[in-house]
Amino acid sequence: MSGMSNRTLRHIFLYRTAEIVVLGVVAGDIIGLGLAALQAHTHIVSLNSDAYIIDHVPVAISVGDIVLINLVFGVAIIAFTAIATSIIQRITPAVAVKYE
Repeated sequence: MSGMSNRTLRHIFLYRTAEIVVLGVVAGDIIGLGLAALQAHTHIVSLNSDAYIIDHVPVAISVGDIVLINLVFGVAIIAFTAIATSIIQRITPAVAVKYE
């Protein structure tokens, strides 16, 4: 038997997933907070004053909510990757080639 062990390969997938999640969360936070700040300062998205009491879409940013959302989605994505790699590592090469 040669090659990389299943455990090592699984760790590589999980570390790479964590890297991608962190980059995605940071990029999403920058874009989302930038758009929220733009709306808060310029009121670029307006509302019909005949139908609504206010004339623009209000923005409320809660750091706690942002951190919680980032953590929940980050943990969920890494957990799904762990489940997928757990299932995949049970497949033997002979079985994989058989269905090709």
